[in-house]
Amino acid sequence: MKLLYDLLATPLDFGESPLQTLVLESPLLYRAFLSELFAQTEGGEGSLVFSEDGSPIPAHKYVEAIPDCFHLGFAEDKRILTPLYKQLALIATHDLTTETYRLYSTVQQYLGELLALADTELCFDEINDIAPLLKLYHVRPDTQGMTLAEEILLCLELCLRFTDKRLFVFCNLHGCFSEEEWRSFLCDLRYRQISVLFVEQHDCPAFPGEQKNILDADACQI
Repeated sequence: MKLLYDLLATPLDFGESPLQTLVLESPLLYRAFLSELFAQTEGGEGSLVFSEDGSPIPAHKYVEAIPDCFHLGFAEDKRILTPLYKQLALIATHDLTTETYRLYSTVQQYLGELLALADTELCFDEINDIAPLLKLYHVRPDTQGMTLAEEILLCLELCLRFTDKRLFVFCNLHGCFSEEEWRSFLCDLRYRQISVLFVEQHDCPAFPGEQKNILDADACQI
């Protein structure tokens, strides 16, 4: 995937360098770029051009912009939970067949006994589907005890697995990490071959495997 930004001399090529950093030292330029990016990833119009094999592609389908690394939200994201529940339902049906139908039978027997004690005539639907139970118990990706880097990596891997997203964009993420943590984080991203654009306001030393472009306070590329 490539990103054409009219203030850069050449497109950002994520096929060539999956980890790209764009430093926008002008606050106005930083705000304008992110406003346009978020608008396009939400289905709006904009001048940023994302392409694959020379053809433009819709940002809202293939690009995920993450404004807040401390509230990733993927544990509540239906785009991830829905296919995850379908996967668990298949496991319940094929690998835990006996246990699953025993569970259905036990639940229905319990409901029958419970409703029989009520002072109102009640009924219920027989549901042979594990998904309502998964929702009831709020089954979700477990991030307890994870570092920030581990949680972000899990989020990106789940998005790649269950959605069409192929590029992820973070804002001022570098400042949340020490140099050693950042180096390790970039290594993990490279190992997993995940394409990421880091949009930063301040320049930091480049790390191995990181391609950097800088636009100064006058919007000149340096």
